[in-house]
Amino acid sequence: MTDTTGELDGRFAENVRRLREGNGWSKAEFVRILNDAGWTQAHQTTLTRLESGQRAPRLGEANLIAKVFRTSIDAMLLPPSQAGIEDDLESWSKLVRRAYNLLVGSTAEFATNHGSLQDVVAEAGEQFRELKRIDAEDRSIARLDLAIQRAQAHLDLTLDQAREAGLSAYEDGNNVPDHQDLYLLDADYPGI
Repeated sequence: MTDTTGELDGRFAENVRRLREGNGWSKAEFVRILNDAGWTQAHQTTLTRLESGQRAPRLGEANLIAKVFRTSIDAMLLPPSQAGIEDDLESWSKLVRRAYNLLVGSTAEFATNHGSLQDVVAEAGEQFRELKRIDAEDRSIARLDLAIQRAQAHLDLTLDQAREAGLSAYEDGNNVPDHQDLYLLDADYPGI
């Protein structure tokens, strides 16, 4: 069956409303966004008529609306349920790519910093042994020894442990990545 012009206009209208609401934009906010994007003749009544199917967009208007939503006119003409599924697939794919890229970067940063910490711990160990040989009673030696022990506790951390902590947090529903020390608690490494 061939889609009629009316059906396509209706799909476009429903997708405009679906995407506008999905972005959390009021009609007034969306009109302001459209004005800023170059459709200076867009008004709230224009949008109301467009979303209700009472007015079909001109080709240039449809193109601008699609660009504002970062999609294509073709996608705007899909049945709204299909367009919504495709939007969800794309959105979640972007989030997974972003998380993967962050993970790759964090892995490289972890490996670099872990290696540097190993070098500094080795150097501090040599200095500790030298200080202890010179003056075993010096109180600063005990402080250096404690700092070395704290650093060595961090050398015990592995990428596998981080992966397990992340999966455990996911399973527990604690998938909030904004807290640096969420998974490495002081209680897990006394003296740190």
